Amino acid sequence: MRRHPFPTWSLIALAALALAAVPAVLDLTNDPPSPTPRLVLRSALGKAPFPGVTTPVVRRGVRKAPQGRPHLRARATAPSLARMIGQQVMVRMDGLSADQALLSRIRHGDVGGVILYSENIATRGQVKALIGELQGAARSGGNPPLLISTDQEGGSVKRLSWAPPSLTPPQMGVAGALASRRQGQRTGEALRAVGINVDLAPVLDVARSSSSFIWQQGRSFGMRAPTVIGSAIPFALGLQSARVAPTGKHFPGVGGAGTDTDFALETLTSHPADLAPYRVLIADRLPLIMVSTGVYPKLDRSRVPAALSRTIITGLLRQRMGYQGAVITDDLERPTGYSTSDAVVRAARAGADIILVSTTEQAGGTAYQALLAAASRGMIPRATVRAAYARVLALKKAYAAG
Repeated sequence: MRRHPFPTWSLIALAALALAAVPAVLDLTNDPPSPTPRLVLRSALGKAPFPGVTTPVVRRGVRKAPQGRPHLRARATAPSLARMIGQQVMVRMDGLSADQALLSRIRHGDVGGVILYSENIATRGQVKALIGELQGAARSGGNPPLLISTDQEGGSVKRLSWAPPSLTPPQMGVAGALASRRQGQRTGEALRAVGINVDLAPVLDVARSSSSFIWQQGRSFGMRAPTVIGSAIPFALGLQSARVAPTGKHFPGVGGAGTDTDFALETLTSHPADLAPYRVLIADRLPLIMVSTGVYPKLDRSRVPAALSRTIITGLLRQRMGYQGAVITDDLERPTGYSTSDAVVRAARAGADIILVSTTEQAGGTAYQALLAAASRGMIPRATVRAAYARVLALKKAYAAG
């Protein structure tokens, strides 16, 4: 079953192009070469996508050239580097209420998203009030709304204990497409009711055997690609029908890992079946993919984790597979072989749009400062930052606004 995920996709795409292209017109000479074609904006949106957020606007005026022929002069306002970097950072928080330090960082624009774990969730009323406070802080600083995410996979990974899905992923794999889509829609409705707009699900990993950690944890929909495609993708479409962004994970696949990649730096052998669910997700234009921290030597000979690999994110996922949505990393405080500060910079350089640091609350500030310092020194190309900012705002326009 295929369907267009965004009812206003053309407007969102135009907004994304405006955000990415206008600044590029101004200072292309200072940026290193970009792997994607540059766009020249010939018209501009007249309305900001979010209250308090300025959309880059081109004002065109006519002035005389020395030869007496009229030509267009473009002037533009653009978001600051600090604002663009802040939108890339997704952080965790401690406890059932946000402390003033986190709220201050959100108001200042240093945070673009918050992930909620079981320790942050007690009751429907409590989590709804918490999210309202977080979103209020973003609004008061004139920032876009936050992406509020959680892992509501079903079974062993279910942060809202009272909410669907009532079936585990393996059970949905047996039940098939219709039941899986219904489970996804009910899950999305429950999440949306409390203010969560991103579900870090479904798992698209094809379990290689009963000994793989993703099967042992009851998180994989099946051991065959058609089973995963026939149940996980409908679950994602059900989430999307409730206006919650689904997230396919963990690209390019951890179904062959015996040890949880959250706790060990695993070297994995890639298999064509691992990519098959992502090809369908991309064809259905689903909005978000999470990249794993596993190492895939056959895909990237440099042996850096996938979440830090330009070869895998930009080369394989974007250029070869044609993915145009947003990319989020798995938690970069987990084992990658690099410090958190180094890992987040490498991930942004590789083409990740949302940088997830979710083991400790303090790491959110560390990640933001590392990214901003690296971008200010040119270690992250300005064009890469702009492209990520455009994709994040497009995602927020579709799922977080209103």
